[in-house]
Amino acid sequence: MNFNDLWENQMDALDTFDHETIAIVEEKLQLKLPADYVHLMKIQNGGYLRKNTFKMKDEEITVGELYGISANEEEGILITIDMREEWELPEDIILLNGDGHTWVFLDYRKNREQPSVSYIDLELEIDLVLASNFTDFINGLYEDDSLEEIEYKAEGVYTEDMFERIVEEGEDAFELTDGVLYFTEVDCDMK
Repeated sequence: MNFNDLWENQMDALDTFDHETIAIVEEKLQLKLPADYVHLMKIQNGGYLRKNTFKMKDEEITVGELYGISANEEEGILITIDMREEWELPEDIILLNGDGHTWVFLDYRKNREQPSVSYIDLELEIDLVLASNFTDFINGLYEDDSLEEIEYKAEGVYTEDMFERIVEEGEDAFELTDGVLYFTEVDCDMK
């Protein structure tokens, strides 16, 4: 697996786990966790991802975080139990990420020994396999830095007197924001 720069940080990870925790989780889910998933969670037990984009066909999906392993049913992959019922999701899955309408999950529906990683969008009625196994899924994630390339430019041109009047009136949120943006672009004394 490719772990280089996978995680955004370590602050969001769950506490470490042991073999007993794995046994509890597998018993509650009635599914055996894949070794490659357990291995990654031993390095960092879930959290937000830096490499958070997966390309599927002509579209990309964002996978903001991976759920970790915990015996607490209110965190990590054990939220699967409640979410399967609440969102009418398939039984033979373990959620890795999701927001209610879209989910990424370990998919045991076709192979109970080696799950694939799948994606479901309940609103658009999309249900498809992203990768044949967890390792291929992790290796397919990449950092989408296209948002970092956006440059914001002011739409208007303002004199200091004009902008002072806009600030004093305080009525037009767009002009206030645009004026501040304009004066951050030009060489002036912001005081």
